Amino acid sequence: VFDNDVEIETVTTTAYIHDGLVAYSEHCYRIRAFDLAGNVSEPSSEECAAFDKYVLGVSLEGTGTGTVTSSPAGINCGSDCSESYGDGTSVTLTATAGTGSTFAGWSGGGCTGTGTCVVSLTVATTVTATFTLDQFALSVSLGGTGNGTVTSLPSGIDCGSDCSEPFDYGTVVTLTATASLGSSFVGWSGGGCTGTGTCVVSMIAVTTVTATFEPVLSLLAGKLGGAGSADGTGSAARFSYPTG
Repeated sequence: VFDNDVEIETVTTTAYIHDGLVAYSEHCYRIRAFDLAGNVSEPSSEECAAFDKYVLGVSLEGTGTGTVTSSPAGINCGSDCSESYGDGTSVTLTATAGTGSTFAGWSGGGCTGTGTCVVSLTVATTVTATFTLDQFALSVSLGGTGNGTVTSLPSGIDCGSDCSEPFDYGTVVTLTATASLGSSFVGWSGGGCTGTGTCVVSMIAVTTVTATFEPVLSLLAGKLGGAGSADGTGSAARFSYPTG
């Protein structure tokens, strides 16, 4: 068997497969026959064939994370996002979202939707997979008989008026409670928060946090140990408790 007039193989069968060809190259073949007595024929007429490969590339976009793999193997994007395949090869791409992300869909290569993407390669092709970060609602509830507000960093919650906000997966939200005049902030519950400092929540699920405010006079009355009372009129406060 001759490839471009260079002898490449002697075979004893009527079929031959030439492996390891270079992409985009043309190969022209002739054959010569021989018998057991050693007689060799003249070369046959030349037959030529082109061997093409096309690059399939994958691009990852969006705010989320994820990977795309291929069948036949070759693409594992994240790390390896392009591969050459033979002309006409049918390649199936599968997208897998990372933790806290959702696969939003395909574009390019004739692919749409969120199922697998099947590309028949007849030209170089690029396919884009888009991943978005999941969002979870953080809600604040104001408890107690006092008054106050709760704000968030990053911004979004200003409760009183706006007590719920969606945040991206993994966002660390700091809540700060501010008591109104005549009230005191007495503590947090929910979201893993306690005490009277700031409340720090890592958003990996829907979360509700309660901030409790009580009137200052009620708190003072409580400190009398139940033996006295406190009330207020205008700007004055009156306390009474037993003597002796």
